[in-house]
Amino acid sequence: MSVGVAILSLLTAAQSEPVPPPPQSRMGPDTETPVPSIPDKFRSIIKGATREVLTVRALDGRDIPVHISGYRLYDYRLFQNDRFLGLEWSGYEVVGYLVIDRAARENAIIATGRQPLFSNDGHWFAVAGLTDASQGNFEAIGLWEVGPLGSTRRFYTDAVPISTDWRIERWVGNCVAFSALNSMPNWGRQAGSDEADAPAEPQKRDNYSLWIRPNITLHWSEEPPCTASIRP
Repeated sequence: MSVGVAILSLLTAAQSEPVPPPPQSRMGPDTETPVPSIPDKFRSIIKGATREVLTVRALDGRDIPVHISGYRLYDYRLFQNDRFLGLEWSGYEVVGYLVIDRAARENAIIATGRQPLFSNDGHWFAVAGLTDASQGNFEAIGLWEVGPLGSTRRFYTDAVPISTDWRIERWVGNCVAFSALNSMPNWGRQAGSDEADAPAEPQKRDNYSLWIRPNITLHWSEEPPCTASIRP
């Protein structure tokens, strides 16, 4: 079995695992977070804020309460004709990203860990990122399908090597391309050994292709991602 096929088999088995709940650590028992400051351009979408709750206006005028106690908010962004509000947050040993689907009737608040990348047609969005710190509110590769009344996660896996500098490179038709630096090219070197004294191997980028059709599958390769030669 090739390395790519072995990894693909492991990923396919893991994609149905539930996303763990967001970390419960906050700014600390003796730290009081400030009331979030709402930029003027977002005041028609964010109705108000306290230290505990950010109130987002849904597309139909409903209130979407986002519980933010113990977190600092920053870098507000809008996606897909203002349907989605994205924001970064940080707390005590916790960082993350939230996407609020203003069209959703339920499960409107989506933890993505980092800013997502939407497909060209706007029907999908994807994120990727796993670190050895495990301090994000989403440590995995995830894919969501955008429907008229909400967004549904269609793929999840954390069964990939721990890497650094995860990047969502681009969408190519029905495929989203990821890459990451292999964080352990020199793992296992013994101090004082000839191997340890040898020059360290340079880090290289691992390529991943998440194909949407005909089936959702994740494929690892050394070749450029989302190319016809590696399509399942």
